[in-house]
Amino acid sequence: MSEKLPAIHAASGPRVGCITLSIGNVLFLINRIQVTGLPQELIEPIRQCITSTLGPIQMELDDFGAHDFRFQGGFQTMLNHTKERAKSRKLTLELFKCMLKHGWTFIQAAPTLGRTVIQLDTMFFEQSVQVPVQGQVVLRQDELFAIGFDNRDRVRIIEAPDVIAPLVREAIHKHWDGEAGILNASLGADDSVEFQLKANPFVNFSLENSVKLQLLMGQIIANIKTANYKLYAMIDSIGVHSNPDLATWVFRKHDTLAIAEATKKNWRSPQSETKSNTSRTNKKRNRGCKPAPTKSQVEQDDSGSKLEQARPKSSAPQSDTPKSEKKGFSWPSSKTREKSL
Repeated sequence: MSEKLPAIHAASGPRVGCITLSIGNVLFLINRIQVTGLPQELIEPIRQCITSTLGPIQMELDDFGAHDFRFQGGFQTMLNHTKERAKSRKLTLELFKCMLKHGWTFIQAAPTLGRTVIQLDTMFFEQSVQVPVQGQVVLRQDELFAIGFDNRDRVRIIEAPDVIAPLVREAIHKHWDGEAGILNASLGADDSVEFQLKANPFVNFSLENSVKLQLLMGQIIANIKTANYKLYAMIDSIGVHSNPDLATWVFRKHDTLAIAEATKKNWRSPQSETKSNTSRTNKKRNRGCKPAPTKSQVEQDDSGSKLEQARPKSSAPQSDTPKSEKKGFSWPSSKTREKSL
């Protein structure tokens, strides 16, 4: 048993780990899944994910700090082994679901450096920390499906909702010889939907074919986006060296309508925010002050001021103090007034 390697993460940054599928023999059988840099508590969920898709595991090894799952014989992805390819794509999809369920988000897939065996793309994941936000929409993390491009001419849709297959068919009709572009449509392995395309498009390396394929791929992504699914990952999970572009596309649910509604409720325009700030400021200024005069009060004040202006003004300065309150002055008593009379 070798010494454990430290997890791949910075002191204050996100934690990153990876999963790699390896082809370990000359028969091109995927017989090894390597888990590196992920916490120990993820090993059991990944183990369950593998056994539910591929069956029993032959052995597990701690290989220089990486956790290796080995299989008896492995499973075939090369040539025309349709069922085995479906297993590979199914496994990829289940691994993504497993990681998302436990809070790990896909970053990117990249060719494995320093290969000692035939390895497919390494899938990198980072641990995502969810910060609660008011009005935040929480989506189901397992709403994923996959599309595989197999053999010379097959488009396979795996674990997708019913709305997806018609959208893919529409894209093919638009950019691949119309309705004649699909030779056959059927249910494939594991209840996946298969479209067989005309003229072996994945091995016809002409400029015209290349342009048509690019348009087709873009149209598939655009059509699927109308169902609120976005392209989440592109993985080489079958290892076809003669045509490595036959990747697995993974799509993830993106509920734009729900997000838009939540954003609309919790978002204020700059104008409304300015108005609210102004009203709050005015309230603070007017706190403890008399209420503003009404229109009738203003008119009365205006008429009173006009009358005041019309009165003759004396040259002597007016005192604000009432006469009765002046120093040394008092009203004469009634007896004094009678004597004077």
